Amino acid sequence: MKPFSVIVAGIFILMLVGCASVPKVPKVEYIKSTIAVLDESTPSEQKKGDIILKVTPLDISKELQDPMYMNKVTYHYIPTLSLAEGYVSKELSLNINFYYETTPFEVTIINNTDHILRMDNSRIVYIDPESDEPIVPYTYSKTSSQGYANMPYLDQTISSLPIYNSIVEYVKKTYKPIDEYHTLGISQALTKIREQTKFLNSYGREIMPGMKYSGRIILMMDPEKMSQGTLSFIDLVSKADTAGNPVEKVRFDYRVKPVTYYYKKDPAVSQAWTVITKEEYESGSIAP
Repeated sequence: MKPFSVIVAGIFILMLVGCASVPKVPKVEYIKSTIAVLDESTPSEQKKGDIILKVTPLDISKELQDPMYMNKVTYHYIPTLSLAEGYVSKELSLNINFYYETTPFEVTIINNTDHILRMDNSRIVYIDPESDEPIVPYTYSKTSSQGYANMPYLDQTISSLPIYNSIVEYVKKTYKPIDEYHTLGISQALTKIREQTKFLNSYGREIMPGMKYSGRIILMMDPEKMSQGTLSFIDLVSKADTAGNPVEKVRFDYRVKPVTYYYKKDPAVSQAWTVITKEEYESGSIAP
């Protein structure tokens, strides 16, 4: 009879061989995404007087495929524990989600009036029924503020965008930079994207008679935290007298609501994300 220790050793070896032959089961992933959409009762294209307005929630997943969102950020780090060797510069490539935790829309205005439609004479706001104050879109203009002496300079900074602090914290946590140099690179990358973005609500925006303009408005609110409300374009001048003074003004209202989609990716079946129900997401995401 074989000694007991030899038998145990043999069994242990068989267990090791058996475990090695069992393939690792791919982990199933679950995610959710909340976006803002127009309510079913609100048409995307509306006409008031001789002005036509078309509003469409921006498809961020498609938008971010544009190469303009790919940028490099340089940071400084120390490769060893020795400070005497100095720091090293390294470039980090990022696909920047410029619209992180905001709600962007693509808006087209067609001016069929016989006068110049000046956007400075109107207001764009989001009216949240749970707030006493309207939410104003992110404001930026490529045009100098010179010539607008009677208007406050309301351009918002790059650092006021939620994506700015998000990237700053990501770089700090992941790459451990030794100084704040990377913040300059982040600001430059976001500024570059902003310069290539057409904003509807910028200073001096004018739409000539018989022409149209398409641009973005970006609400500074996370779709996950927004309530169903109204995106309003107030006091657009639909008629003017011969001197150009407003005679008639119109207002466009768009009901907006947040919608959450749930996704699942099972690598054993496919690398593609598939839409699932909220119940399947909740049961799968909390499962050990």
